[in-house]
Amino acid sequence: MATRLRRDSVTAQALAAVDQNTVWVEIPEHGCRGAADVTLEDGTRTVVVESDARACRDTQRTAELIATAEPQLLALEHRVRAGRLKDPAKIGRAAQRILGTGRVGRLFDLEIHFPNRLNLTR
Repeated sequence: MATRLRRDSVTAQALAAVDQNTVWVEIPEHGCRGAADVTLEDGTRTVVVESDARACRDTQRTAELIATAEPQLLALEHRVRAGRLKDPAKIGRAAQRILGTGRVGRLFDLEIHFPNRLNLTR
């Protein structure tokens, strides 16, 4: 069964159960990096599968999101450093407009420091 991590607590538990001691079985003929049998806290056995196609798609999508948002964030940083935007609330709203679109906000950490300094990291 395939599911989205953010929508399914069982999936989150299964992924949290994967650690350095997890034994992975390669399944290249099915386009999978590997599969692992993990046991959840309640005793439920679950198979976790890493998909090559999904990993490639996710990596490409992340790069696209960063390529779209980063120039906008750098332009905002330039406005702040140049003194054209000083109010921390306005800086925050401007950053939120950029980071609130396309799920890109999860890829960046935003800090606003006084006096009017914006730090962006990813």
